[in-house]
Amino acid sequence: KHPSEVDLTDLSFEVGTVLQDPDAQFVGLTVAEDIAFALENDAQPLSVLHEKVAEWADHLNVKQQLSKHPQDLSGGQKQRVALAGVLIDNEPILLLDEPLANLDPAAGRDSMKLINWLVKNQNLTVIIIDHRIEEVLQIPIDRMVVLADGQIIADDQPDQLLKSNLLLTNGLREPLYVTALKTAGVAVDHLENLADLASLKLDKGDHAKLNSWMAAQPAPDVPTKKQPIIEVKQMTFGYPGEPQIFDQFNLTIHQG
Repeated sequence: KHPSEVDLTDLSFEVGTVLQDPDAQFVGLTVAEDIAFALENDAQPLSVLHEKVAEWADHLNVKQQLSKHPQDLSGGQKQRVALAGVLIDNEPILLLDEPLANLDPAAGRDSMKLINWLVKNQNLTVIIIDHRIEEVLQIPIDRMVVLADGQIIADDQPDQLLKSNLLLTNGLREPLYVTALKTAGVAVDHLENLADLASLKLDKGDHAKLNSWMAAQPAPDVPTKKQPIIEVKQMTFGYPGEPQIFDQFNLTIHQG
């Protein structure tokens, strides 16, 4: 049955959704209450609630945050709490809307590793909606679907889409290393594992093309020293009861 023909209520029993902004889906006063919300709606016994909340808090590494307010957590922690609140209900499909949007690169890598763990260990089908393609491809991806004007214009393996120019022609930035290879004149259509930078191998000819292109790039301009517009000196900061975030932190931002 096509998803468009399924009632939205019925679909919600099959698909769990984590929104781009986790704050928009928090309903509990504490992390524990929020994770338990779906089971409470199903009138599950209190013993089941305690058991499942502890289980998913442990899986997603938020056990130490169970008594805290969701709004007091970091972006990565909020996402994990939202995931726990969805996964506790055992839907077989997980839909993630821009899971990297509010995360810095390090937190984004952790998020993708967690998603990969869920796929491998929880037998989930995961659908990721995102435009930060290079970061999403840090984990194995089976298929990439490209939409334009509400229509599916491509549905293929990542390797095949990266070998074409379809992403660029539809306003999507392809991974920077793919752009570099193409610009250097490397014929990417013969490369294996193009979607996996860690296992991508180039022959001597391709290495020579890439090195020649890199050598021809102009040296970056050395910025002249300008007047500082923001200076932070020896700043120490942290939330009460939490490890310090900054310790004797110094920062200078120059004009321009």
